[in-house]
Amino acid sequence: MSAGVVHFIGIVGSALAALLLVLARFGKPTLWRALGAGVSLMVPAFGASAGLHRCDAGAPLSQWLVPGLAVFLVVLFVEPRPLRFAAAGSFTLLCVGLSFHYAEAVHGSSWIGNPDSFTLEGERAEVRWHTPVTGLYGRVADPSRRRLPADAAP
Repeated sequence: MSAGVVHFIGIVGSALAALLLVLARFGKPTLWRALGAGVSLMVPAFGASAGLHRCDAGAPLSQWLVPGLAVFLVVLFVEPRPLRFAAAGSFTLLCVGLSFHYAEAVHGSSWIGNPDSFTLEGERAEVRWHTPVTGLYGRVADPSRRRLPADAAP
């Protein structure tokens, strides 16, 4: 299974799972749960701003923001407490796992997260069906993107 498909399933799946959990196990928010949900927003905020991976090859924004929002919704609305903690922990681990997998994928030979990356010498980024959700572009050979030697005349 390609990295793009894995990320699409993880991102969309976390949104659907959080929605289903909230609908199936809705609990009235309390002040403490609202505070906990606010604190849980630090997970996607950290990942999206400072991040565990940020370079010219791309940054895993969707990989942090969507499962991070799922953590927020679960902490705020899901009852009972053990289910809430298990789901929030799972979504947090998904954020971290997708982030590391994204970093590995964009530094490989098949994927890139930034279509304007300088690492694409001799290649170009190709939009795939999952790119709007995952932020992953396919790498395709493109000889017109080769850099000329410094002493070559244009």
